[in-house]
Amino acid sequence: MNKICPKCKTRKELSEFAKCRTRKDGHDTWCKDCRNKAERARNAADPTRASRKSKASYQRRKLKIKLQDTMIREILNWLKTDMGCVITGSKEDLVFHHINPEEKEFEISKCATMAMQRVMDELDKCVVLNSSVHGKVHSILDGDQVTEFPEELVEFMEKYYGWTHDGTSWRPVLRLVKNDDKSKQSA
Repeated sequence: MNKICPKCKTRKELSEFAKCRTRKDGHDTWCKDCRNKAERARNAADPTRASRKSKASYQRRKLKIKLQDTMIREILNWLKTDMGCVITGSKEDLVFHHINPEEKEFEISKCATMAMQRVMDELDKCVVLNSSVHGKVHSILDGDQVTEFPEELVEFMEKYYGWTHDGTSWRPVLRLVKNDDKSKQSA
């Protein structure tokens, strides 16, 4: 399909015209060459025009990122306080904890400019913990002996990690596997 550029009075292919949603045919009135020549002429006539345009564009992008960051942080804070710590039920000093660090794509605290769907997908891999309990969970997983902890922490560690506390130390839970189960697993 062809179109005539009113500036250079030449018939050209539609691919020679920039896309424009406001036009009926979906393409700009002037061809790309004429539009670029006119833009260069305007910038030559006013040397500060291009820098003013780019500064304004930069400011708009900066404001958009700041608003998006604020919105995502508010949503995350609301989600944390709404859920509370899965171990203590506390609603204060909360953090997101990745259950499986190998599945972790990014830190939730550094998701300011990411799409909300991607953030929500990452949250599906997390639970909410009180920061002191969070530190204890990581200490246990690192092999440190944690002696003071809420009772619910034992249930949490057994449910998510297969660890238990025998009264003196943390260790992986030993599960008996029947011979029938082994043959099914190896098949």
